[in-house]
Amino acid sequence: MTISRIISIDPGTSKFGVSLLALTTKIELINSNQVYLEGKSLEERLNFLYNYLNNYLSSNSVQEIALEETFIAPFDKKAGAYKFNLDAPLKLSMSRGIIWSLAGKYGIKVFEYSNGDVKKAITRNHQASKKMMMDQVSKIFGKKFEEDEADSVAIGVTHLIAKKLSMQKVS
Repeated sequence: MTISRIISIDPGTSKFGVSLLALTTKIELINSNQVYLEGKSLEERLNFLYNYLNNYLSSNSVQEIALEETFIAPFDKKAGAYKFNLDAPLKLSMSRGIIWSLAGKYGIKVFEYSNGDVKKAITRNHQASKKMMMDQVSKIFGKKFEEDEADSVAIGVTHLIAKKLSMQKVS
């Protein structure tokens, strides 16, 4: 008996991770992938993202989408600047906008989780390294994942844990 089917996405502007998971008596990974966006220009890559996810959503019945919140490092007062290029989170927001738009098109609710919440749900350590995260997701499902694919699986697992906990409170 499936209680919920969700898609989880780790968006990007050159590649992204996407996973389809189900909550039955346990969390089941139906499929996952790391997808490289085709096209030389940002416009072409974003169009590829839109078409890919539109096809994915039209062929997979899901009730919810899980995303990681955009993380923006705090301003470094000592250096007098941000420690990264501010252009990156702005471009990431374009990918996220496509996801939110498609959620509206298909009537799917979006849930977001902080990077720390995802790390804590998967490793019990909100400051876990990327390697720790990938190792733990591989251990849970008994297979190796590419980086963004592992992130999307971790985001989906986090969402389904939160969903299961909220369902237990109602019961």
